[in-house]
Amino acid sequence: MDLAPEGMDPASFRERGFLVVQDVAPRAGSWARAVLSGELAPVRVELEESQRALCRGRGSARSYVFDRFATDQVIPELEAFYQALLPILASATGSTWLESPFARSAYTVKIYQPESCSQGWHVDTNSLTALLYLTTNAQGGETVIRGLDGQVHRVRPVAGSLLLMDGVRCEHRAEPVELTPKVVCLLNYYDHHPQRRDLEMDGLAFGDPPLDQADAGGRGSSGGAASQQADPGKGDEP
Repeated sequence: MDLAPEGMDPASFRERGFLVVQDVAPRAGSWARAVLSGELAPVRVELEESQRALCRGRGSARSYVFDRFATDQVIPELEAFYQALLPILASATGSTWLESPFARSAYTVKIYQPESCSQGWHVDTNSLTALLYLTTNAQGGETVIRGLDGQVHRVRPVAGSLLLMDGVRCEHRAEPVELTPKVVCLLNYYDHHPQRRDLEMDGLAFGDPPLDQADAGGRGSSGGAASQQADPGKGDEP
């Protein structure tokens, strides 16, 4: 896979704690269409503030999600893309990164439906978060970041662009979208000292029980107490 994006600046990443790299994924649009096709049903996840504390966040979070195993069914090329990004991440940040030791959350897809979906302020458990935008959203849907420079920054979703972020130290949130769904792929990477990830987090983030690799031919993850199966083409019901 030939990936040679422009605009990588390790000094900027170190100063602000994040960096946006343009034109990383030319097939972002087709990947978004595959996600929204309805061939595989995502899990609707709704976390209230008491549950969000486990995920190191504040406020509620509502979205539709595919865990890594369901994502492999919807976007088969994503595993190779995830691995091919490693040298780009090193060039962009000036550091070496490793693939996630936590298979189910290594890379995932989230769908934010207009008006009903968002995510409150939070930090991540993984060392480096790569947020790949699969859609362009002209109204709403910005990622808001409290940068290491002390400023609050807003990143608008542009299909094919990649937001690299020190999500452990930079608190961030996803604002509600308007008019059209926002589809993003979360690619999680770690340094040589992976942070602890509570096993209960996967249950909250993806629903229980997990979709086992051996069952990858099924219809997606099963909904648990904090989630349920839903049609990605429809917003949350009141």
